[in-house]
Amino acid sequence: MDTLLGVIVGYRCSALLSSTLNPDLALASGISPRRKQLVLSIALAIVVAFLFAGLNAANALSWRASNQSTSDQQVS
Repeated sequence: MDTLLGVIVGYRCSALLSSTLNPDLALASGISPRRKQLVLSIALAIVVAFLFAGLNAANALSWRASNQSTSDQQVS
């Protein structure tokens, strides 16, 4: 996932930067600022989705571990 995001950002780094900082300058350079901002928004959404998925998985593992230790204590 990091590799994909790195490729997206690295491939068009200057275009992404110029469209983010100054859309008029990007437009004068022949860069579509709306498209680059859309790419950044989608990349951010992907990162957030993966982070939420990771947090959800960690929370589920933590919940299972706490339930397992609770059930072990009740059996003893």
